[in-house]
Amino acid sequence: MRPEAAIETLINPFKPVVRVLVPLEMRWYFQHQLAKQRFHDYIRKKVGPQWFRDCEPGPAMTRQIRLMTKTLDEHALEAPYADNKFFYEAYHQMHHLLRFLEPWSFNLRTMGSVLEFGCGSARLLRLLRCIEEVRLVGTDANPTCVEWCQSNVPGPEFYQNELTPPLSWARDNEFDLIFASSVFTHIPLDLQTNWLKELYRISRPGAIFICTVHGKLFHEIQLGPHAREQMRKVRDFTLTAKDPNASLSTRAIGSWDVHQTRERMIEIFGSVFQLLDFIPDVESPNGQDVLILKRPR
Repeated sequence: MRPEAAIETLINPFKPVVRVLVPLEMRWYFQHQLAKQRFHDYIRKKVGPQWFRDCEPGPAMTRQIRLMTKTLDEHALEAPYADNKFFYEAYHQMHHLLRFLEPWSFNLRTMGSVLEFGCGSARLLRLLRCIEEVRLVGTDANPTCVEWCQSNVPGPEFYQNELTPPLSWARDNEFDLIFASSVFTHIPLDLQTNWLKELYRISRPGAIFICTVHGKLFHEIQLGPHAREQMRKVRDFTLTAKDPNASLSTRAIGSWDVHQTRERMIEIFGSVFQLLDFIPDVESPNGQDVLILKRPR
C-alpha cells in the first residue's frame, strides 16, 4: 500500500468529525499546504536540491477564467471555490501526472523544455518553476487566458494559438514534455489528428505527451442513456455549445464536449504517437482518463 493510501485509511474514520469542527476554508488550506509539500519533496528528490527552488505559485484563477476553463454546470460556478482548493488541485494533479511517468524512465533532470497545450490559467505549468533552468511554455486559443497568464504568471512564455494548427511560433523538435489537461475533450473530432501531428512535430525524439480525456465518469455525468448507446455504436459523441447537457464552460465560449470510446482513442492517438499507457479515471487525479504517449527516438 502506498504511503498516501495508508494515511487515507487511518484518517477516514475521523473525516466526519473534521467536517463538523474545521471550517471548509481551513480544510482546503491544510490540504493545499500538504499537497504543496508532497510535490516539492518529490521534485527535490528527483532533480536534487541544487536544481530545486521553493517558489510561490502566484494568484489563483479568476472567476471569469474558471467559467471558461473549469465549470461543468451553473451550480458548480455559483458554489464557493477557495483559492486553496485551486492550489490543492493543481499540486495534487501535477504530482500524479509526473508519477505516472515513472514506469517509462522519464528523467526530470534531463528535461529542458515543457509545453502546456491549452494552458488556461497555467495552474499546472507554473508549478514547474521550482525546477531551475527549464524552459516553460504555455499556449491557449483563448486570448483572455493568455493575457491573464502573461500578467500574473511570470517566468513561462505564453502564446495564443488558433483553433487549427500549426503553432506558428514553435520550432520542430522543441519540447521534452507536453501535457494537455482536459484539452482534447474540447477539440472537434476532425481536428484531433492534425493537432496530434502538430504536437508530434514540436516534440523531441523520446519526448512524452500526457493527455487527459473523458472516460466513463464524464460519460455518465454528461451523456444520457441514448447518447451513450449512440456513442457505443459510432465510437464518439459530441455535445455542442447549444446542447443543454454541455458543460457551462463549453456553452460560455462556444466550444464542444467531445466523448469517445476507449477503442477509438487508442486508434486515433496511437496512430500518431506510441501509446505507452491508458490510465482509467478511477486512478486519475482529475476524474478523466489519462493517456501516456511517446514520440519514438
